[in-house]
Amino acid sequence: MPEVTIITTCFQASRCIDSTIKSVLSQTYRDFEYIIQDGGSTDDTFAIARSYEASFNKLGIPFHCYCKKDNGIYEGMNNAVEHSSGSFINFMNAGDTFIAPDVLDHIFCKNDS
Repeated sequence: MPEVTIITTCFQASRCIDSTIKSVLSQTYRDFEYIIQDGGSTDDTFAIARSYEASFNKLGIPFHCYCKKDNGIYEGMNNAVEHSSGSFINFMNAGDTFIAPDVLDHIFCKNDS
């Protein structure tokens, strides 16, 4: 079971989903899963998200992408949580990014120095 689940709920986010996914992929900490919950977008959001599946697989990071029409961001968040298995959950909106590639390392790795 991964330590962390990162969840991105989105709708019609084709213009900004790339930056979020790339930021998640850049994390040096690897004990997480990534879930994207698309609320039924009619643009390319879901296709863009799915295009990153091989990149996550190559790093051994569980990646799940779901598309289900919902009644807004909070229902989308709840739908995604139902699929999560991490001990901690981090919600990132489409367009959000981590400030640095080692953010999760700083939070979850013991630093003896």
